[in-house]
Amino acid sequence: MPAAGAHRWGAGVRTGLVIGLVALLSACTTPSGGPAPGPTDGTGTPTASGTPAPAPTQSPAPTPTPTATPGGGVADPLVLDELTYLGACGIEAPYRLTPMTGGRQVTPVSMGGTSRRAEVVSSRPVELAGRQLALVELRCTSGLDATRGWHLVGEEGRQVVDLGLVAAGSEATIGVAEDRLVVQLTYPAGRDPQSPGRAKVAYRVALVGSTPVRLFAGSDLGSVPAAVAQWPAQSWAYGLGTYDALALGGGERSLQRQGPVVLDSAERALAPNSMANDLYCSIDPAIVTTTDSSAIRVGDTRTPVDGGGAILPLLTAAATRPTSAAHWTLPLDGAKQGMLVPLNGLAPTPALVTTTSPVPTAEPAVVVRSGAPVDSLLGDGAWFEGPTGVVRDAEGRVVLVGIWSPLDATGPGTVGMRPLPDPAATGETYGC
Repeated sequence: MPAAGAHRWGAGVRTGLVIGLVALLSACTTPSGGPAPGPTDGTGTPTASGTPAPAPTQSPAPTPTPTATPGGGVADPLVLDELTYLGACGIEAPYRLTPMTGGRQVTPVSMGGTSRRAEVVSSRPVELAGRQLALVELRCTSGLDATRGWHLVGEEGRQVVDLGLVAAGSEATIGVAEDRLVVQLTYPAGRDPQSPGRAKVAYRVALVGSTPVRLFAGSDLGSVPAAVAQWPAQSWAYGLGTYDALALGGGERSLQRQGPVVLDSAERALAPNSMANDLYCSIDPAIVTTTDSSAIRVGDTRTPVDGGGAILPLLTAAATRPTSAAHWTLPLDGAKQGMLVPLNGLAPTPALVTTTSPVPTAEPAVVVRSGAPVDSLLGDGAWFEGPTGVVRDAEGRVVLVGIWSPLDATGPGTVGMRPLPDPAATGETYGC
């Protein structure tokens, strides 16, 4: 990696220096490596119907990244310093796309009035599933606090892309054994970021097709649906968002409640019907935040808001009838295996989904259990009551949103997941 100071150089300056050095040494040195990779088509993402399609404008696919220089390959520091990462260190919900220039985040993100910036601090080559990859470490600072995130980077077609955030915490030991990353992770425990408490977790990371999958105790590749191997790169992270219900009191707005939504197209967001009361006009406005940091007001027309974004229809199921999850029939006739994706953008992990026997006409109670840590800080941050995310079915379609429980937990869980409505059966629009 370049020295720390080199991270502040512009990409053009550093590239020019490299070209100049190559020219000076060309009389006595023969360059190695193959031809420079060329561009490739954009990455498709699963829509509500499960058909790969371009990501919507409100929640775009990551910006195409620079290709490797000749002979540099996927682990070339000059490439890794100019990449757009899927989140940085797992401290935002939803995760934010993080473009880098010269190894530093282009635009700092404000979190609770505190500026947060990420930078690339190290990288090393690794091989998984017969593919040459790079393990890239990012360091994120927020005020006086610092945390780190580790990303797997690979080539798709002839383009270098971030395949996903595989670990996030204060420190980690990551090795390779039996075609897996072996992760020993330390992370802050508890809701208070200043808490001296630390928790530890161990797990493995396998590459399934182009999707990194975290395997905790109690899960292995047999727990991963075979169709995951066909998911397009980065598609597991598509569509994540949050709604912010802001209460107006005393002339000032305060955050009343926050929860996950799914942007299933450029035209709409999907949410469980349990959000309907939050989003009625007693709370104004409701904001949907996307991974590209757009703030979109929720309503029933698409009109500009402050020169950017749009008012977005929010589809929920009618509160007077039971909710049927899109693509799944509830209550389930048995346990199902899904892929849990935390809202902060950590790579997916297998999860076991069951339903309790519902009261007639009541919404089925859905229980999602995973070996992933349920600490709220590691999950998504202090606004949430617990670790929050979405569950995708084998085809990559989101069917559930909400909080999951430990794999060995008994009972229905604290809050549980909520099924998304089938868009074809809703016809309901809420918002203020």
